[in-house]
Amino acid sequence: MKSLRFANIMLCDFATPGQGNKYTVVNIYTAGVVLEQIPGPLNVGLYIEFVPEQEGKAALDFELSLGKASLMK
Repeated sequence: MKSLRFANIMLCDFATPGQGNKYTVVNIYTAGVVLEQIPGPLNVGLYIEFVPEQEGKAALDFELSLGKASLMK
């Protein structure tokens, strides 16, 4: 299996397409954020910039996990 290339991956409060082929990304979390437990509902945005090997359509599967627990597929 070939490895995937990503230009940027950011965990933030909110991410959305903006004007002029730009994106709006609000409140980016750094790698230094560590929580022993989540105090309640946590709404986050995820901005991922994927660099494909060739142009065209591609299918990606995404899974979010916390420890061994799968939170989203």
